[in-house]
Amino acid sequence: MTYFAYLRKSTKKQEFDRQYKQLMDFCTAQGIKISPDNIVTESRTGKNFDRPKLKQLADDMQSGDCLILIDVARAGRTYAGTLEFFHKLKEKNISFVVATCPLLDTRKKDDNPATALVVDIVLATMTWLADEERRQLLEKTNAGREAAKDKGVKFGRHELTFNDLPKEFLKVVEKATGNETKTELLNSINGALIAKNKKKLSRGTFYNYLKIYDNFK
Repeated sequence: MTYFAYLRKSTKKQEFDRQYKQLMDFCTAQGIKISPDNIVTESRTGKNFDRPKLKQLADDMQSGDCLILIDVARAGRTYAGTLEFFHKLKEKNISFVVATCPLLDTRKKDDNPATALVVDIVLATMTWLADEERRQLLEKTNAGREAAKDKGVKFGRHELTFNDLPKEFLKVVEKATGNETKTELLNSINGALIAKNKKKLSRGTFYNYLKIYDNFK
């Protein structure tokens, strides 16, 4: 049996360290040897079932292989989509095991219908709980946003003003003679920023700053 594992985090700011440790601890306890090349990681939100790498992994796996998940929610938090995914694994004769739930282990072939029924019930229950947790979190978030709006809090990107323009930008632009090209101005500004250990401006940001500066004049 060839083992594969799938680890998912919701945002790029999060890390895989905790999930990876759980995976390694599980494999050690089970005596499982898994190739690092067979561990697939993905940064995707749990609010839908858009999992390109997970879908590709399922397509690449062969009959008799086994997929390890840390918990059901790593596959997804949408009830219908997650159940459909596990049913597709079953159709391809691919086993799966959830490290945090010993009952969700289809590696052992059992002809007893009651065993398969237990797995289906537990899987459906945990998938529903993951979906319900996501729904409640979304409701709380929306309620919080509405309450904040009622208090006058504004959401969205901060609209830049003249006061947001960097000093280095203003210094170069105000000294410009008008004969410089936009590229020359941008290079001068970025040179001044780098000298101050500051981040360079992209060309798009530079043009946006010029527009703000011109409107102020």
